[in-house]
Amino acid sequence: MLSQLNALWKICLIQAAPQDLPASRSLMYFSLLAYFSVSLISGWLQLPPPIALPAALLDTALLVVLTRGVLWVRSFDARFVQTLIAVAGSGALLGLVATPLLFWQQQFGAGAEESFNLPALLLLLWLAWSVVVIGHIMRHALSTLFAIGIAIAVIYMHFAFQLLRFLFLASE
Repeated sequence: MLSQLNALWKICLIQAAPQDLPASRSLMYFSLLAYFSVSLISGWLQLPPPIALPAALLDTALLVVLTRGVLWVRSFDARFVQTLIAVAGSGALLGLVATPLLFWQQQFGAGAEESFNLPALLLLLWLAWSVVVIGHIMRHALSTLFAIGIAIAVIYMHFAFQLLRFLFLASE
């Protein structure tokens, strides 16, 4: 398990690719559970408590569906398990990195949006890092250009954010 965690961290550092991971369904389920757990923790820090659980479930489901869909379009279904492990596992690791930043951002409280603050800047850098990591994974999974992987990452993140915002934050 430590070697898979190391491989996922190397993916986050753009030093490894999804094909460096085993095609293990149990590792895939573990990665999804880790991703869901970190998404739930992030949700608790950012959303009203009753919304955190359904938002984390939807976020995890979107990750699975969109990963499957992108691979299906290119007829790379055989790469699904490794790609999902890479996306979910790296997402969980990156989410763990973001959790203290989200907590720190919450400490700034109301009115912080109008002024510069270090946690917001660090979260913006974290977002850019996440886009690069997903783009890197998609580039390898789809055997395509890095720019196309980045475009897929941006489209995925935008779609997921907009759907979550529409479903859970539209009334606020």
